Amino acid sequence: MAFDRYFHRRDPNAWHWHHWPLAFQSPNSEASLALKLKLARQIDFLAFIEMRFEQQLDLAHKHIQSLGYSLGLYHDLALATDRVGADYWAYQDLFAARVRVGSPPDDFNENGQDWGFPALHPQRHADSGYRYFIESIRCASRSAGAIRLDHVMRLARLYWIPDGMSARDGAYVRDNFQDLLRILALESKRGNLIVVGEDLGTVPDYFRKALDDFGILSYRLILFERTGDQFRSSSEYPQQAIAAFTTHDLPTFDGWLSGKDLDARVQAGILNPSELPDARSARSHAISQLRNAFQIHPEAADPHVFFAALCRFLAASPSQMRLINLEELTGEQDQQNLPGTTSESPNWQHRIASNLNDLSQNPVFRRRLNIWSESLSKAQSL
Repeated sequence: MAFDRYFHRRDPNAWHWHHWPLAFQSPNSEASLALKLKLARQIDFLAFIEMRFEQQLDLAHKHIQSLGYSLGLYHDLALATDRVGADYWAYQDLFAARVRVGSPPDDFNENGQDWGFPALHPQRHADSGYRYFIESIRCASRSAGAIRLDHVMRLARLYWIPDGMSARDGAYVRDNFQDLLRILALESKRGNLIVVGEDLGTVPDYFRKALDDFGILSYRLILFERTGDQFRSSSEYPQQAIAAFTTHDLPTFDGWLSGKDLDARVQAGILNPSELPDARSARSHAISQLRNAFQIHPEAADPHVFFAALCRFLAASPSQMRLINLEELTGEQDQQNLPGTTSESPNWQHRIASNLNDLSQNPVFRRRLNIWSESLSKAQSL
């Protein structure tokens, strides 16, 4: 950040390190080391702010645990870094050139997804002793009782898209997943962490078995847990898993019921407007199937009725952890992130209905939180 401010003040068009003079585009160059000394006071101040943030986070974690919530905070380890971010600048020798990460075409994104992230080079990463992965886990898991690995299949393979080509033209590149799993197991033991792996999408059988063998919780979403067009019953969910309806990369519970996510996909250019009627028809059928799985009246339409059924369903599952998202407690309809988009969708900009100070007074939040608490209590008493 100190370097960024330094160069941006001198050139308002210098928005990231690729815009800096070439001599400063490596953190270990003579020019960068000299500037580091020059900016030492600013760097120390920024490090102090980071230290204070870490202390406050640790206090919050311990306070939550003191209230009886044994896990405390639940952190997320993102899939990758931004190609113009500080991590890429600092570790650029470990990344592959002229490729980016995404996913192949599937039912949700017919053209595939281009996430725009750089890809770690498996051999260079291994030769470094996996230092980037180790440091990432340690940073993300400080002051936490559980950590979720975004797109955990990255440990086995990632979908690489060469520059100048579309997400339809990519290919999977394998990684040293046994090494990475052992490192993850060691770090989770050291940090006394529960590890959740977001294993959504196409998961090779050998990799899911490896996750089970290492005690990494699977991520089971009601949206995806289907046999044909029928939703699986809660009793079919595995014990070694976290059960939920959705994630930040998918429609919210209320948004899925209303079909607002379909409109968002049309507006973002992901779904052709001519396909919208068929998509709405398919959604109506899916909602009907969800009523069956939730065991509620065939004509039920009230979102609160569906939410109460969702709580009962999750509470009855044998999964080790169950997750209700904040958006479900406040009834939000806009999803936080629409994967594969940038300016086409207002990603990470949606605010919940109330600010945090007033959240406890929000009638929807209070009603739904009580429903969720009662569902868990009843399930535990059975």
